[in-house]
Amino acid sequence: MASMYCRLTSSKVGLQVFEFLREKDPSFVLEMDVYSTSLWINKDTNLLGLLAKDLISTAPNHYITWSVIGNYYSLNGMPKESTTCLMKSLSILENPFAYSLLGFEFNIRSQYLEAQNYFKSSLCMLENNDKANFGLGVAYSETSKRAAAEAYFKK
Repeated sequence: MASMYCRLTSSKVGLQVFEFLREKDPSFVLEMDVYSTSLWINKDTNLLGLLAKDLISTAPNHYITWSVIGNYYSLNGMPKESTTCLMKSLSILENPFAYSLLGFEFNIRSQYLEAQNYFKSSLCMLENNDKANFGLGVAYSETSKRAAAEAYFKK
């Protein structure tokens, strides 16, 4: 439920449900990458840092832990470290969420061709991935490929 709220709106309700889950079970890992992305969107460095710290101590070899740490570094303006962590997430388990996060990381750096490749990898794993479709729309828009951008924004 928290994941659904955060994926759709990054709403306070979703964040509150995730916070409740963390209070009840600090070692809970499932969907914490979604939670960390909502914290990133809300620019909550403190909670994102605490989440990353908790997960590295309770689940250091989990792919979600490394996506969370990647979000933390990204929010703190450390793109190289963010990319390294997201790549580590993928080396543990290939997953569409980490591919999308890498795509956004490269969009932020204006490396749109690289971003497109990561978003496409994400879409190969999860066909109706709204985040990857949106990210591709941004990447194509920034490279003046308006028709392609529009097509991905409409998906």
